[in-house]
Amino acid sequence: MIIPFPSLRRIAILSMSSTFLADWPYYAGILNDIAHSVSFTEKNESFADHLSGAL
Repeated sequence: MIIPFPSLRRIAILSMSSTFLADWPYYAGILNDIAHSVSFTEKNESFADHLSGAL
């Protein structure tokens, strides 16, 4: 997954792999959750807060 920064001067690249193809939907779901949690606001939020359900 490639996430461009708003300035388009940087990108974040995230990937996962597994040798067990049956796990693919699980890993795709993790990447999807990460992609939907990305924000370019000024708030001081951590990804851990999103995972814990605090936000």
